[in-house]
Amino acid sequence: MARSGLATTLAALALAATACTLPEAPEREERTNADANAGQPHPSLAPHADGAPEVEIVAKENSVEWTKEEYEVKAGVVNIAFTSPPSSNHNLNLVGPGAPYPLLWGDPAGAPADKLTHAVELRKGTYIYYCSVPGHRQGGMEGRLVAT
Repeated sequence: MARSGLATTLAALALAATACTLPEAPEREERTNADANAGQPHPSLAPHADGAPEVEIVAKENSVEWTKEEYEVKAGVVNIAFTSPPSSNHNLNLVGPGAPYPLLWGDPAGAPADKLTHAVELRKGTYIYYCSVPGHRQGGMEGRLVAT
């Protein structure tokens, strides 16, 4: 008796699954770190936009901290510059409104002595920036960028 109940339930689930199909998710756009270092993180405009305000996000030397943990800028095109001191091994990731995946400055495994700038169009909202080198974000290497 239990088998027929189970069979009925499975048949009903199979029928429901064929009647309710969800659209497939779009394919994730591939983006390499070489693209990011060439000024092409999504939704980057160029390595630098003349006349746009600049936010300088700098890693502290010999530390897993940023020199500043919060910035506020006007929404629109902003030059975001990332600096990793020569004795450090950091990168910069930025997530927030409108970005389907993090923007990346520096190699995924860390990049000593980087100074990379990307022009990015920021929507209004709060963005989180962090270092994704293992243990760094967990150690406190995370900040906020608020676009108003």
